[in-house]
Amino acid sequence: MVGAGTAVLTSAVGADDVRVRIECRSDDLDSGVGEGPFDATCLGRVQAWRPASRELVVRPIALFQ
Repeated sequence: MVGAGTAVLTSAVGADDVRVRIECRSDDLDSGVGEGPFDATCLGRVQAWRPASRELVVRPIALFQ
């Protein structure tokens, strides 16, 4: 469950509909990050694999744009 003030970032990985999902507080993001796609690198820790949605959930430590 994603609460108010939470940003969800996702990215496709490979060709099998697998996605990486990152959830963080919206307040922690730079104000220059808007809606839509952008390039970034995430340093984080894997939290879970959700087989139903084919998502790898990562807890972010830092996002570099």
